[in-house]
Amino acid sequence: MSGLSFLAPVGLIALIGVPLIVLLYMRTTTPGTRKVPATRFWMQAVTPPSDTRRFRPPPITPLFLIHLAVAVLLAVALARPASASFLSDFGSRTQPKHLILVVDGSTSMSAIVDTVRSPTLTRFQVARERIDAQLGDLQNGDIVTVLLLGTQIQTFQASDTVGIADLNETLQDIALPGGRADFNAALRLCQDLLLPGMDDEIVLITDGATAVDPAISARIAAPITMDLIANTGVTDNLAITEISARGAADDPGRQDLFLRVVNFSGTTATTTVAISADSREISTIDISLEPGGSRLITQRMPAGSQRAQGRLTNSTDAQPADDEASLTLAGDGASGLRVTYVSDAPSDLLRALQALPDAQVTVLTVGQYLATEADTRADLVVFEGSVPEQLALPRTPMLIVNPGADFAPVLSIMANPTPVRVVAQSPLLAGVDLAGVTFGQTPAYQMAAGDSEIVGGEDGPLLYQSTSSNGQPIVVMPFDVNLSNFPQRVSFPILIANAVSSLVARSMPASLAVGDPLVVTLRVATTSATLIDTNMRSHTFALDDLTPLGLTHQLTWTDTGQQGLYQLQEFDAAGAQLATSLISVNAGQVQESNLAPNPLLGQSLVSGVDSSQTSAIQERMDLWPIALLAVLGLLGLDWLISLRNQRRLSAAGATA
Repeated sequence: MSGLSFLAPVGLIALIGVPLIVLLYMRTTTPGTRKVPATRFWMQAVTPPSDTRRFRPPPITPLFLIHLAVAVLLAVALARPASASFLSDFGSRTQPKHLILVVDGSTSMSAIVDTVRSPTLTRFQVARERIDAQLGDLQNGDIVTVLLLGTQIQTFQASDTVGIADLNETLQDIALPGGRADFNAALRLCQDLLLPGMDDEIVLITDGATAVDPAISARIAAPITMDLIANTGVTDNLAITEISARGAADDPGRQDLFLRVVNFSGTTATTTVAISADSREISTIDISLEPGGSRLITQRMPAGSQRAQGRLTNSTDAQPADDEASLTLAGDGASGLRVTYVSDAPSDLLRALQALPDAQVTVLTVGQYLATEADTRADLVVFEGSVPEQLALPRTPMLIVNPGADFAPVLSIMANPTPVRVVAQSPLLAGVDLAGVTFGQTPAYQMAAGDSEIVGGEDGPLLYQSTSSNGQPIVVMPFDVNLSNFPQRVSFPILIANAVSSLVARSMPASLAVGDPLVVTLRVATTSATLIDTNMRSHTFALDDLTPLGLTHQLTWTDTGQQGLYQLQEFDAAGAQLATSLISVNAGQVQESNLAPNPLLGQSLVSGVDSSQTSAIQERMDLWPIALLAVLGLLGLDWLISLRNQRRLSAAGATA
């Protein structure tokens, strides 16, 4: 549609007022009585009597023209003229609009727009300005829905001018959610938010560093436009996208740190990587990366280190948030445990268990264990020397050491076995050196189907993993600790800690990338947990808020959009703190660290409506307010002219 049209043409009937005004001006009126000094000059100007001449041609006076114009404009206003041309800029929309603003709040929106001229202005701050402009164009009767995307979708709505102003104020103060924005999920939600009887319009405010499924856009019955926030400077970025650690195979008790640095730019970049252990810098490495290239950096960490950090020291790119990354080195899978140790003759194994960080070890004889009910609050049960019948086995993970000949079929007796088969990549052997270890006389058990040998001698296993009849994981060490020199080696407590960590399956991540969900398997005795986020806000979870997982529960936290250190505390029924875990959430991630806009994004945002027709409908504006304003102006002019004429007549009468 273009030009001028009338939405209510029946209103033009009011044009009948035009001839009525003309008739009123043509009618001859009887002159008023006036006192004059003489009548001798009036005889020459005698006019026909009024009863013989009732009408005359209408006088073309300003008042006559004004009254005609008022009648015409009132009729036009009643007919509701509308225009999609340049006149629409001066009118009001004919149809209320429902604006759906989809705002990108992902981590990439924290990037600097121009590192030279505006080194503190972020993309999200520019997005706030775009939000202000979009909301400022709305008028009374319009509705706005705002979807703020991050690790979750936050929804806001307003349906009147006051509410829209309040919403704008809220959005101008809101913090960047961070994480990864799911635009596909947002567009599916937009499809459900469309309102019948209103002009729906979807506007995406984003930096374009994302992808959209075009099939989802095509199903939306509303136009989709993109308000792209582009860098006025460069989008070059160096980022640490991965950080991890694992035990050093050739140096028990120490860990190797791995960092991956990626160059998200079209030019060669150089930087310096500084690596710290427990806030103390231990090395610096200069690197040069080709365009789009990456490099994996390895660093041996000092023994006993708890936390590690990597940092790009001389980087001046557009995204400083991903220039550093950290993680917890001391895995807490074997910390804070409640362990039940069952043995009639405790060995050095007990000392290794008691050395586990914050472990609570309860020692029972076999008779005491059988005479008491199974302690379901234990995270782990350790049997040494003998194992009860299957019916007496606990429904918890077990570590079984030197179980005796009745535990499984014995194929032979190994006099003094040495390791000949080793699964070196097994987590049980991380940091464990078996060179020179003697095991003493050991039964060669026949492993059941599904068992996995980790270390094997000439005739049978020396360390293997199994599963109990009630489905619980088991680690079996067939040898007698008292006949082996293993307890005198530094590798022995490491092996025990590895076995315990593997059995309790804490699933506690050492680090996460922004947007990754935090999933933790809690202690068996845990009845509540508290998560403290990067802003030091506490989030408490009771058992009803957790997912049952066997005898324990699992906690899932998805709001990890802010980088920094998260703390998880676990409490038992008495309120005693069982464990505290630290999890690093890092900004570096392949999707969010690549700041260049997706060139195919615009093509993916084609909705299922004809954009040209929709834009014409949305641009069509009511012009009746303009007509009414003109009427008011003419009436004001009429009043001024009438007032001036009245003053002139009064002055003339006074002179006479």
